[in-house]
Amino acid sequence: MNVHWVDGKFNSQKKMIDMNPSDGKKAIEYRQAVDDSLSKHGIQEKTYLFTTDNENTMKASFPAHERTGCFAHIESKACQKALKDSKTLEKVRKKLRKISRKSNKSPKFKRLVKKEQTERQIQVVTLKQEVATRFTSTKIMLDSFLPSKPGEEIVPEEAKQNIDAINAAMKRYLSAKQYKELEISEKETGIMLNTLPTLKILEEGITKLGGEKYSTGSVVLTFLARFLVFLDGDEDDPVYLRTFKLKLQKEMIKRCHDNLNIRLLSLSSLCDMRYSKLKFLETLQKYKVRR
Repeated sequence: MNVHWVDGKFNSQKKMIDMNPSDGKKAIEYRQAVDDSLSKHGIQEKTYLFTTDNENTMKASFPAHERTGCFAHIESKACQKALKDSKTLEKVRKKLRKISRKSNKSPKFKRLVKKEQTERQIQVVTLKQEVATRFTSTKIMLDSFLPSKPGEEIVPEEAKQNIDAINAAMKRYLSAKQYKELEISEKETGIMLNTLPTLKILEEGITKLGGEKYSTGSVVLTFLARFLVFLDGDEDDPVYLRTFKLKLQKEMIKRCHDNLNIRLLSLSSLCDMRYSKLKFLETLQKYKVRR
């Protein structure tokens, strides 16, 4: 159990106050354990909102007016669903997982990739494998295949050099048949380059709302409104990317509608003067993100 509050200087603060096993607990038992911890620390009367994951036990433990769902979980689950439903993206991700798995399991292949990168005088990057249960793992995997310097945008030509290095290493390491199966084509490189910007925005949301620098609720709805507009896409998007964005948008709307405490998050957003000029509530109404 972590508690979050704002101190006298309006700085966000966080503290872990308890750790209890939750396996096998019924909703009533879970809620009692939470209330006991809050009471023990003298903050039960000061607690006005609980942020939980979006499982049924959590929904049963806390009434809708006291609870809001974890936005990072919502983003992650929506992204997993949208990626899985895109045959084009799933095919590319499957190939990248196979390549990165070989890099993780074979020191020889990893050395060959490093050697090819060094010979091309490009950044030496270890290939990362996608992990289904880890937030932003798809982006982390793509970043390792299409690297860029911290804080800088990807330069397509430099990223393609890294793909050339990986292909060259595979050609030396694999049989001709295996290489033909796993060679990364120019088209697949383009698919990765087109998909990464959307995944970067997803990561931005998860970073803002997770970890030690957990933000106040004032960020959630304003970020969501901007993201939903972005997911409308534009006429230049390839079909697979537009399909992915619209599926992600649909998943986000449904999951946010079902799990976010719009009333309290709206109040916290309206009280934050940084966002007073943004018409985020009208945007959310347009996309029917209400509860």
